[in-house]
Amino acid sequence: MNGTAAVFSLAIVTVCILACGCTFAPGNALTAPTTHPTQGGRMHLTIGVDNAYPPFTYQDSGGNLIGLDIEAARWIARRQGFDVEFASIPWDGILPALQAGKIDMIYSGLTITPELQRNVSFTTPYYAVNQSVAVRQRSNATMQDLYEGRLRVGVESESTGAAWIEENLVRPGKMPAVELVLYPDISVLTLNLANGTIDASIVHTPAQNRAIAGKNLRIMGEIPTHEQYAIAVRKSDPQILTMMDDGLLELMNDPYWQQLLLKYGLDNTTLTLSPPSATPVAPGAAGPRGSPGNSSFDQLLADGMQNTLPGESCYFNTHSPADFLDDLQAHPNEPVMVLTVPADWITKRDAEELMQSIDSEVPAAPVVSPLSSYWPQDQASTVGNEALFLLEGYRSGRYPPTLCSVNYFKGNTSAIRAWWKSGGAPMPVDERTAIQMVQQANPDLVSYPSDQFPVHTIMTERVPDGWYIAFIEEGSGVPILCARCYHVGNDRAVRQTGAVNHRIMVMPSEFSAQKCG
Repeated sequence: MNGTAAVFSLAIVTVCILACGCTFAPGNALTAPTTHPTQGGRMHLTIGVDNAYPPFTYQDSGGNLIGLDIEAARWIARRQGFDVEFASIPWDGILPALQAGKIDMIYSGLTITPELQRNVSFTTPYYAVNQSVAVRQRSNATMQDLYEGRLRVGVESESTGAAWIEENLVRPGKMPAVELVLYPDISVLTLNLANGTIDASIVHTPAQNRAIAGKNLRIMGEIPTHEQYAIAVRKSDPQILTMMDDGLLELMNDPYWQQLLLKYGLDNTTLTLSPPSATPVAPGAAGPRGSPGNSSFDQLLADGMQNTLPGESCYFNTHSPADFLDDLQAHPNEPVMVLTVPADWITKRDAEELMQSIDSEVPAAPVVSPLSSYWPQDQASTVGNEALFLLEGYRSGRYPPTLCSVNYFKGNTSAIRAWWKSGGAPMPVDERTAIQMVQQANPDLVSYPSDQFPVHTIMTERVPDGWYIAFIEEGSGVPILCARCYHVGNDRAVRQTGAVNHRIMVMPSEFSAQKCG
């Protein structure tokens, strides 16, 4: 998201008062009371920024905040008639600061992601970026080395680059997790690239160009992530959302916008804006961009990155897997981007129907995740392969089951037939998936585990029917401050089984995820 496009691990603020115990939100993002101080009758807003993310938000030699986003925010404030101040906040704490009401918006090279859209409202996007890979001048490394996991790679903590490496290289087993090195900011990251601690660094292209300027480093290549920057506000602040949307629209249609891009060495990689909807975004809504009538396959194709929030496209609420397979066959030359689908979209009955198509060689459109670095341009799949891809989604409990149906996926009809003959049951959920399922249902738990005080830990216990999982907050040499415990069944049902708070004197060594509270 930020600059390095921080994909906040969604450390949505868990309110824990050490002296008085702690309380957890019931699974939704916290929303601070909306109050906006006024000075002389004018609204006064505080903007949270990362002060080390050139050319968007950074400090000059005198310590003054400058950058494209800083100047754009001041211009919008003048035109919209409000006063503004900036708060420099470490990137991993900027989202909690917004949710806690310490700032009114984040305007600092923040990337739109589906995870964030569940918890904040975004304005219309104003800039598009990819990730650049930098190496030392005399390095013999290639992009193929990166894609095959042969490099030690550095990224900024809580960044899109970190998420890309994790999703594309670490999880598929192409790269050991220890070869992904996290740094607190871009300057430290670049220093460690220059001194040889890492083989490559991944940073958003504009920031990467600034970071390596004048150093014995070069850009090796670019990862086409096609990210979009926008301003984030709390869902409870539709007035601010509308005001900033209006201001962005006016700015980007003003000659001053081109002057700003030129001043900060940015190309015109901006996005065509349309007037924002006047409809306020209610708390808990999917965000400002989403059409209520997007249930057709043509709309699904057209939406692309604009419609990747799980369940946002109602196509998957109104079409069965068999319908989807028919549509893929009807559009064999148009890759379809799918982030995820509603829970239990593929049923046992659907799987039975899909089994009839696994041998078909009829051309069909490939399916690709927006997280994939590979785009199947001019590459068709088959109906049989896409049926296998859907069946693998049913077996694994998630669709798409991997990043792309024609590059990362190798369907095996014999294995699928054997699986179906043995009963066709979904695979037992593994430990990592079980933890992720609980965190998806409770975004405030995504920050676990963490070694920052108070320490956040995860305890798991395998049982025949699934997993017991405890998310624990510990003090230092004191009883557990608070914990929430869950059961994730082999049927992928998630239920909370108990809770512990400071009033129950339980030491970590005496605690059990299965017997919680």
